[in-house]
Amino acid sequence: MANELYKFGSNWASNYDNYLGRFLFEPFGKEMATRVPSTNVNSVLEIASGTGRLTRHLRDQLPSSVKFVASDLSAEMLEVAKSKLNNSGVVEVVVADVLITNSRAQMPSILPDFEYDIFTQI
Repeated sequence: MANELYKFGSNWASNYDNYLGRFLFEPFGKEMATRVPSTNVNSVLEIASGTGRLTRHLRDQLPSSVKFVASDLSAEMLEVAKSKLNNSGVVEVVVADVLITNSRAQMPSILPDFEYDIFTQI
């Protein structure tokens, strides 16, 4: 039971987004998005995207032709992100622990044979 307390109840990812995301991450997501150039960008990898606060701002700013991959350790957090992106498919969401991933073979969908123009994390 004690291990479940940090999850903010049964809807912990939604609660995290509603109560902490708005206060802690929304201002940083907006600011970070303004610092990313919207030209000469073909691909973006967002690490630890959580509920997608930065993801949404970047996706709105960048051309739809940009390949965008958002990754996070938590599938629950990514479900919130997908719902806020309206499951549009314009962002590939991938559950991955980038701290233990040290090769392309371990995470081929995030680290394909091309390089990313931009890596982000807030």
